[in-house]
Amino acid sequence: GGLNWQVRRLALPASFQGGRTEPIGLPQFFHRDSNEGILLAQYHPIDGYSAHFATVIYRTRDGGVSWEPTTPVKFFGIWSFLSLSKGWLWSPEPHSTGSTAPVKGTLYRTEDGGVSWQPAGTGKGLERYLTHGEDIVQLDFVDTEYGWAVARDRHNFTQLLYTTDGGQTWSAIRPGI
Repeated sequence: GGLNWQVRRLALPASFQGGRTEPIGLPQFFHRDSNEGILLAQYHPIDGYSAHFATVIYRTRDGGVSWEPTTPVKFFGIWSFLSLSKGWLWSPEPHSTGSTAPVKGTLYRTEDGGVSWQPAGTGKGLERYLTHGEDIVQLDFVDTEYGWAVARDRHNFTQLLYTTDGGQTWSAIRPGI
C-alpha cells in the first residue's frame, strides 16, 4: 500500500559494456490483476557519444520484482504500447534541438515485447512532418491500426498527426480557420 518501498536495479543488456540505464517514466501494467509489465529506460554509455545512446525496454512477469532487458533500439525514443507484446517506438537520430534542419528517424514496431523491432512506416512516414526541426514529443496507439502523434518545434509550433494503418502512413489534422 505504499508504506514500504524497495530499489530495483536494471541490468544492462548483454551487448552493452558499462554505462547506466535510467527509467523513462513509470512502469506500464496492462491488466489490473496481471504481474506482466514494461518499463522503458534510456541507456547512457560511459563514453557519452550520442551515437551510442539507446532505448531499452525492460519486461517483468512478477509484478516488478525483477526486470529483464530486451533488444535495445538506437538513440532515445518516444513510445506507445498496447500490451506486453505490441508496441511502437519513434527513434530520432541525434540532432540539435535548436535546429530547423529536417529530423530523421525511424518508427519501429514490435509484436514480441521488444525482442525484435521492424520499421513501421515506409510510405508517408513521420519524417515528412519533421522538415523544419520538429520532433515527435508524444505517441499513442489506441489499437493495432489507429495511432496519434504530436510533432513540435523549438517555437512550440505543434502538429497533430494520425495513422489508420499501424504507422505505415501519417496525415496531419489541419485546424479550421
